[in-house]
Amino acid sequence: MPTELQFQAIALLKQEVDLAKRTKGVPLAPSFLKSTVPDEPPALARLLGAGRGGEVRLKLFLTFALRAARGRPILTARRPPGLARMLALPSDTGPRRVADAMRWLRSNRFIQVQPRVGQAGEITLLDGGDPPSDLSGRDRHGHYVSVPIELWTSGHILEMKAREVAVFIAIRDITSNSLHEGSLTGYRKAQYGISDDTWTRALKELRERNLVDYRTEVDEGDDRMPRKRQIYSRVPSTNWEKLP
Repeated sequence: MPTELQFQAIALLKQEVDLAKRTKGVPLAPSFLKSTVPDEPPALARLLGAGRGGEVRLKLFLTFALRAARGRPILTARRPPGLARMLALPSDTGPRRVADAMRWLRSNRFIQVQPRVGQAGEITLLDGGDPPSDLSGRDRHGHYVSVPIELWTSGHILEMKAREVAVFIAIRDITSNSLHEGSLTGYRKAQYGISDDTWTRALKELRERNLVDYRTEVDEGDDRMPRKRQIYSRVPSTNWEKLP
């Protein structure tokens, strides 16, 4: 059963979706999720980071991306108390956690804040790169990763841990084919920059929420030892349980 804070936050998140006028998901460039440079984590893994702070900054950044218009990722800045309510954070500690997250996002090139005299400032979304590139750009094959708006309208984003959010987005990328299924080699998995322990824990939690599913198959080739591999699959958002 959602808490009173979550009830209020879900209503605010639905307003965000309505204002964004999105009918589909939030597009993210594949390069935002995966790195092709060894030992250089991609933006998503950097947002995840370690410790408690990653949860607020990851959810905050993605919610900014929800509102930002494609091709012009600029939105009006808001005060930490309002952003804390939107993420169902307690009124005593939430604004400080949001302010800390905003400072981190700014210093790590994920947002740029432009003050304006006599009115609210502007936030420009960046991709954490140096120099920054298009956050929602497609790759050379025209591919991008779509984060479904139901993540917000269902309220699940409020309860999910940072690792769940990151692995959920990664699995959206893995399962972007017509069957909405996919598997990973060790090399491809390393591109996401998420540790095996974090991946395993998040995958179990996502399955318990019925947001993703997976099964184990055995590949019995004639010229090698049998190998087990996990096949990941999406759970349609129409089957998700809503918090309210």
